[in-house]
Amino acid sequence: MQRFQQLRDKIVKNLRALSSFRRAFVGLSLVGAPCFISAGCTVQAVDALTGAGGAIVWFTLAAMDAALFFWVWDEIPERASLYRRGAMVVFGIITVLFYDLGVKWAVTTANEAALTSESKDQSEGIRDAMQIKMYYALIKQQPLTQSPERIGTTERRPLPRTPPPAPPSFVFVVPGVVLNGNSWDFIVNHRGPQPSFHVEILFVDDMKKEQTTRGKTSLTVDELSSYQIILRYPEIDPRGRGSIYATQFIWTPPVLDHERYAVDITWRERRVHQKLQIERVEGKWLWATQVTDGESGKLLVDCKDIGFPYGPPKSKACFPEMLQPGD
Repeated sequence: MQRFQQLRDKIVKNLRALSSFRRAFVGLSLVGAPCFISAGCTVQAVDALTGAGGAIVWFTLAAMDAALFFWVWDEIPERASLYRRGAMVVFGIITVLFYDLGVKWAVTTANEAALTSESKDQSEGIRDAMQIKMYYALIKQQPLTQSPERIGTTERRPLPRTPPPAPPSFVFVVPGVVLNGNSWDFIVNHRGPQPSFHVEILFVDDMKKEQTTRGKTSLTVDELSSYQIILRYPEIDPRGRGSIYATQFIWTPPVLDHERYAVDITWRERRVHQKLQIERVEGKWLWATQVTDGESGKLLVDCKDIGFPYGPPKSKACFPEMLQPGD
């Protein structure tokens, strides 16, 4: 401990023996040179990836710092050998320390940049491979054909046109024949290519409903059943398939010559609302109906027989087309 104190006192004494101006330069040089060298090495390591050119600036500063240090070196050899060795050791330790820290930082930065570059190259490689794969897939879908008139030339076959969407499949009710002079045999008809499963029909006689509910605030079950009926069918198929006889039900209206019905029909894929009117004009039965998609509001059927007394004329008659099975 005593020797260390003696060495410290001697170093302090020798440093004080220097002029204050040179003493300041010695201190700054011992700290600045390692910093400049490590910074230059760090920038040089990063330059290999980024292409920057700043390393030369740091090495120039380190050289200038060394020149300032050796400017005061002429006084150092006059000191004791122990002081000279101590000064060199301290200078070397500081240089190695800063150089080590700079190199470690440069290596870490270089590794991160290399990983980023490798990840980018890998992503671009995958993207290029996918583009090539899609290109050859399109080539297979559009084979080249050669025209006899143009030998040596190739033409691409046009892409197939997208087929038009299939018409909607739906269920509706149409009048069939009059039974016993007072009742209708209604037929559950179908349009569209697909069967309709789990069909449920709420059939309401609007004329009878007005008669039954007029002036009343409550109804009995029998009164409710007098103007409406709920029908359930497991399946209604296109063109009357699935059964020998058409799906049908009997209904007796209050006035056979003037009838108006509201029909709500639902099944697994869709629901529709239908308005149906029947009139007898000069002994001839005429009817009109509109079927509307319950979700989109699109009009699926809109027909009226020629001579039907109510509403504007329609370009399409209901009978006999809407009565016949179809798809």
